[in-house]
Amino acid sequence: MTTLTTPNYLMYTEAGDEDVHKIVEVALALKLTWAETYPMLVRLATLPNRGDATDTSVRECVYEAIGAFDRYEPFYFL
Repeated sequence: MTTLTTPNYLMYTEAGDEDVHKIVEVALALKLTWAETYPMLVRLATLPNRGDATDTSVRECVYEAIGAFDRYEPFYFL
């Protein structure tokens, strides 16, 4: 029997990684851009014990996971 594991998005907890993975799954399913996905991380960061959702390392993992890097989308925006 294989156990599926949540990808590591560099959150401090596995539960945090699971929450971020849900965002990634939605972004991929809806073909969202980085500019459309990032606000979901900001909202997640307002929840208790999820403030690290906007850490640079987490944002970089999500940016890569949704394919924004391959689409040459800007990481920083105004």
